[in-house]
Amino acid sequence: TLWVSITAVRTDGEGRTYADGVVRDIDTRKEQETELSQFHRAVESSGHSVYFTDRGGNITYANGAFEETTGYSAEEAIGQTPRILKSGEHDREFYETLWGTILSGDVWHDEIVNRTKGGQRYVADQTIAPVEGPDGDIEHFVAINIDITERKRREQTLEQFRSAVEHAGHAVLITDEHGTIEYVNDAFEEISGYSAAEAIGESPSVLKSGEHDRAFY
Repeated sequence: TLWVSITAVRTDGEGRTYADGVVRDIDTRKEQETELSQFHRAVESSGHSVYFTDRGGNITYANGAFEETTGYSAEEAIGQTPRILKSGEHDREFYETLWGTILSGDVWHDEIVNRTKGGQRYVADQTIAPVEGPDGDIEHFVAINIDITERKRREQTLEQFRSAVEHAGHAVLITDEHGTIEYVNDAFEEISGYSAAEAIGESPSVLKSGEHDRAFY
C-alpha cells in the first residue's frame, strides 16, 4: 500500500470520453505528515509546558500546557521572546550561561523562576535543547518546562520542619507504621546514647527499661 496523488482531466471528443492523468508517489510525504501529526499530539498531550523559539529567541510555537501554566495564549506568546516570563529572580550571568550553552549546541538544564501573565511566580525544571537542520546548523530551540512549584514548596516546608526538629532541644524520633525508626535528631543521640546509624532500622523497644508492663505499651 502506498499513497499517491492523482491529477486527472476529463476530455470529450470524437464521440468518446476519456481522461488524462498524472499519478505521483507521495508516500514519503505522507509518512512525514503522519510523524509530524503524532509528534504534535504527543507534545500537546505531554502535560508539560513546551515552546519553540528560533535562533533569535522568538517564540514560534507554544502548547496548551504553556498557555495554562503561564497565562499567555499561544497567539500572545508567538513572536515574543521568553523574556515575557522573566521574574527578576536571576541575574544577567544566569541568562548568558543559558544562551551560551544552547548556542554552542549543548542542552541546558536547570531550575528557573518565572512569572505568569498575572504576576505570579512559579518554579520550573527547564530543559532547552538545540535542534539542527539538515546542514548541521542550529535552526531552533525546544524548551520543556515542568512546573515544580508545589514540590519546591514541600521541600521548603520539610526543610523548615527539619530545622525546627534539629534545634528543638528534645529527643525526636520518627517511625514508619510498623514502628521501625526512620529518623532521629541530634538530641535523641545525645540523650539515648544511640547514634542515628544505630537507631535507624530498629524499633523504640531498644529504649525499654523494664519499668512498664505489657498493658502500658
